[in-house]
Amino acid sequence: MASGKACAGADASLAEPLPETTTEDRPAPRRQGPPRTDCPGKGHPQRAAFLSCWQVYPVKQGEEEAWREWMRLYANGTLEQPHIIRDKILELTACDSRWQRGKIPTFARWLNGKRWNDEPFTENGLPPAESATQTACRAPTVFQQRLQERQSMLATLHRENDEGEHDEDHDCRRAAAHDAAVRQAAAG
Repeated sequence: MASGKACAGADASLAEPLPETTTEDRPAPRRQGPPRTDCPGKGHPQRAAFLSCWQVYPVKQGEEEAWREWMRLYANGTLEQPHIIRDKILELTACDSRWQRGKIPTFARWLNGKRWNDEPFTENGLPPAESATQTACRAPTVFQQRLQERQSMLATLHRENDEGEHDEDHDCRRAAAHDAAVRQAAAG
């Protein structure tokens, strides 16, 4: 008898009319084209800073993953200034013996570990090669390069002034000899 009651209730539910569906109730059609990623837009103001560091990073793999990590660190306020990150990349490239052997993490992993705080690793505590030290001393940014050029020019001027104070007579004699040579060449 219980089965008869269940069937009677089922017949009653079938007799009810189904509600009408409108276009508003239907889900929107799926978007055509490539799937969207969670990667931040390429027009973000931080993109230029990221690219300046990406250009000097020795491993050119996983750029989108690195960009996502860069933006994650930027959003939570733990990303260091780009010039500091860039300087540290150049220093590690020049001085870290593991990096020189090719043991370099991807940029995303390096950022995730906040490896810009690391000191260069040298095997057996030996100092890095002389050429590596010279490479680390080059100016990596335009501002630092211009500053280094100005300091170099000032040092050259100071040296010339120091030498000129002691040897003004020599400069006059050298200029007179040069003028005499020019006149002789023009006459001859």
